[in-house]
Amino acid sequence: IKKIASVTFNEQRMAPTRGRIIDDINQLLEDKKLVDCSDFLNIRNEPKIVKLLDDSNDNTNSYEMFSDNVFVKEGTKKLKRILFITCVYIYILDVENFKVQKTFERKLLTKFTISKKNCNLIAFHYQSGNDLVIEILRRLELLYFFRDLYKLRNFGKLAFKYSDEFSIKK
Repeated sequence: IKKIASVTFNEQRMAPTRGRIIDDINQLLEDKKLVDCSDFLNIRNEPKIVKLLDDSNDNTNSYEMFSDNVFVKEGTKKLKRILFITCVYIYILDVENFKVQKTFERKLLTKFTISKKNCNLIAFHYQSGNDLVIEILRRLELLYFFRDLYKLRNFGKLAFKYSDEFSIKK
């Protein structure tokens, strides 16, 4: 048996992220340079996405979009979805047909909670109280995207909390 990789978890310090143990998520976010394009699924030119943006009067530049596969808990099921983010909205889309499952206004986003125990788990907290919890493999890239977007558009600062537990409002 060949041992490929091992990851240790030290609850005293924090969860490992990309081989590093991080003590301060804000410092980690300051370490990386601006990212130009985070449309990992390359869906910005899909006809249904173009129509979605036109219908919602979202004139976001293509380099200010984020897309990736995520898992979202709906009821007792964990479903694979697409997370699609623009300057105006955060969408949860169906993987098969890009049909909008959920829409959140980006300006109502107040903070993120980042799990210490699961390196893929993140919660979006909104003023309305309809929080969203997702599992995403590119969690750091998502955080970098939001940091870059907020800097580029002068949206102000967005709060990040690094925690063992999530308090979610539905």
